[in-house]
Amino acid sequence: MFIAWFHRLVRNTEGAVAVLFAVMMIPLVIAAGVGVDYGRAASVRAALQSTVDAAALAGASVLSSPGAQSTATALSQSYVSAGTAALPAPTTITTTTITPDTSGSAYTMSISVVGSVPTTFMSLYESAIPVTASATAKNSGTTSACVLALDPSASGAVDVSGSTAVDLNNCGLTVNSTNANDLTLSSTLIASSVTLGGNYSGCCVSSPVIRTNSPATPDPYASRTIPSFSGCDQSNLHTSGTQTLDPGVYCGGLTLTGNANVTLNPGTYILDSGDLKVAGNATLTGNGVTIILTSSGSASAIGSVNLDGGSTVQLTAPASGSLAGMVIWVDGRAPVEDNTIAGGSGNVFTGVIYMPSEDPTYSGSSTSTNGCTQLVANQIKFSGTSNFGDNCTSTGVVAIVSGGALLTN
Repeated sequence: MFIAWFHRLVRNTEGAVAVLFAVMMIPLVIAAGVGVDYGRAASVRAALQSTVDAAALAGASVLSSPGAQSTATALSQSYVSAGTAALPAPTTITTTTITPDTSGSAYTMSISVVGSVPTTFMSLYESAIPVTASATAKNSGTTSACVLALDPSASGAVDVSGSTAVDLNNCGLTVNSTNANDLTLSSTLIASSVTLGGNYSGCCVSSPVIRTNSPATPDPYASRTIPSFSGCDQSNLHTSGTQTLDPGVYCGGLTLTGNANVTLNPGTYILDSGDLKVAGNATLTGNGVTIILTSSGSASAIGSVNLDGGSTVQLTAPASGSLAGMVIWVDGRAPVEDNTIAGGSGNVFTGVIYMPSEDPTYSGSSTSTNGCTQLVANQIKFSGTSNFGDNCTSTGVVAIVSGGALLTN
């Protein structure tokens, strides 16, 4: 009966009936509008919860002592700021509360964010819908690393292969990628700790500490800036003899071949638009040295590092100053190129090899198990014997601290 009446109502063209029909539609339109407004608010609330979860984990991961509270708070705030800035407009964040707690044995970081989402259909009686999110995470311990892969999402961001083990000599590996296979292995990795943003595949990992699905470790050298320079002190220097070089700008790069034996005096060597190549049986040595590959022109001209298997490279970074701890630095503007760090058992790098945008292949071997070598790159391939060391006291390098954290609510 109701259906027949409704059909007659629809067919009726008299004005009174049309008005009645319009009045009946109002609640339906309002209900649909309310659903749209609340649906938009629910979407924002879910995104906000993901943001505070990540912020709490990041802060807790570095909250390893009472003195780390300000660092942890700043790191959490950076995650909150980035996450809330990405929320759909015109979401408004009204209150952010960040509370580090080091009063007990389990250090915790609590985050609470309050905001609102303006309404459209409900605006006549409610101008905004409140949205809130909170999270608490606790620190589960920290470890030091000497190898850090920065890529946030790549599969195989670190790849371990070859016929011999990769031994990090009592220090750790950290991989920021959240991919399920961010570390791939076809030979053994030996490390004091392995911290992964995702997980690993293959065989084998020999480590007393293996963390998966961990928060990203910040690049400890990201704030460094390449010193200004101009002109050319040398151009396209290619040598196969014995030579001592002074700091300066080497336009076109530096190439050693044959039985070259080159000593670098202490200082900064800018390789402007050129490669660093040490090939054959060549030897390159230097103390208090930083080699920087950059370009005064196009970023595409930035060179690459190629240290061949028969070469010997023994370089020590300066222990103080603005370039403290940096032994080889490839400008982060560089396009991804082939970078190879190989060499014999005499190769020793004291300091960080810093290639934030590069995917180097590392098969260098150091006889110094008490040395200090760091490698920070976008992605890394290990092939053959690759030894590192973490005896970095008074070397000027910045500690790569990988923290663990767990959500508690």
